[in-house]
Amino acid sequence: METITPYPVFQIGNIVITNTVVNTWIGMMLLIIVIVIIKIFNPEMIDEIVEMITGLISDLINVKNPIEYVPFLGSLLIFIFLANNLSFFPGLGSPSQDINTPISLALLVFFSVHYFGIKEKGMLRYLKDTANPIIVFPFEIISQISRTVSLTLRLFGNVISTELVVAIISQLVPVGVPIIMIALSLLTGTLQAYIFTALTGTYISTAVQQKES
Repeated sequence: METITPYPVFQIGNIVITNTVVNTWIGMMLLIIVIVIIKIFNPEMIDEIVEMITGLISDLINVKNPIEYVPFLGSLLIFIFLANNLSFFPGLGSPSQDINTPISLALLVFFSVHYFGIKEKGMLRYLKDTANPIIVFPFEIISQISRTVSLTLRLFGNVISTELVVAIISQLVPVGVPIIMIALSLLTGTLQAYIFTALTGTYISTAVQQKES
């Protein structure tokens, strides 16, 4: 487990590249390499994985055409799963340990939900559904902000707490028990990726569903 606080690795002009960014890039490269290897040696597995993710997303989102949202939600699921579990590779750390990653993901969800809602209904209808009746509009704004904060803290808190527990237990009981804790960490990271994606699917469903006039 790397340090929780991100630290600079190198600099490009005035842009400082931290270890979180480097770990994210490495994780993306590993994912691409795995996909290429599977594509070469067992291309049918790619179709099976896509079908599995499509089925999972279709169950998570209650809309007329769930396939339309599979690329976004599927990418979100895969990225968070990878980000949560990247620390299993020697020398790497989980990008989710840096709160900037959960914040970025939560903001991505925030803007994407409104994008899909406006795309489905149009700007005027979307605003009408959001602020109908007008008295609930301030509460809707509070709800939008609070769920963005909640997504951030839920992902960051669960990942960092699990990583800390695994690190502490590994130091106290270095034989046998760490294997169980690592398995628990993998389960937690996978579960958090699913929960984050499921909540995003719920928010999108709410945004695109037509309300009765």
